[in-house]
Amino acid sequence: MKKLIYLIITAACIITMQACEFETSSHGNLYGYWHLCTIDTIGASTQDMSQKMAFWAVQANVIEVTDRDYIYPQVVFSFKKVNDSLMMFKPLIKDRYSQDPPVEDVSQLLFYGIDNLEPDFCIEKLTSDKMTLSNSKVRLNFKKL
Repeated sequence: MKKLIYLIITAACIITMQACEFETSSHGNLYGYWHLCTIDTIGASTQDMSQKMAFWAVQANVIEVTDRDYIYPQVVFSFKKVNDSLMMFKPLIKDRYSQDPPVEDVSQLLFYGIDNLEPDFCIEKLTSDKMTLSNSKVRLNFKKL
C-alpha cells in the first residue's frame, strides 16, 4: 500500500512539473510593478509624483501604464529592451469593450511622463528596487513595489 501511495505521489509530481512553464527572460530587474515617483523635465522642473497613483507594470513583452485614481486611461505598450535602451511602441488604450483602440493623442500619456507615441528611453539605473529612465526631454524615477 505504501508503494502504491508513493507511486501515485511521484506520478502526480511529474505530471505537475510537466504542466508548468518556466518563464525565462533576459530582462531581469525590469519586470515588476513600478511606482512613478518623479518626472524631471530636463532643464526645466521636477514634478513630484510620489503621492499620485501612476504605475508601470512590466511583464513579458508589455508595459502597462496605469493611473489607480482612474483619471487617466490605462495604456498598454509593446516594448523591446536592447542593452540599456527601452523602446516602447503600439500603445493601446486598455478598453476591452472597444477592442483596445490605439492611442492617437499623446496628451493621454503625459501624466505617465511619456510625450511620444513611441518613446525610447535610456535605462540609467535599474536595480531590484529602483529604476531611472531618461531621454532628451525627461528623466523618470521609479520605485519597485
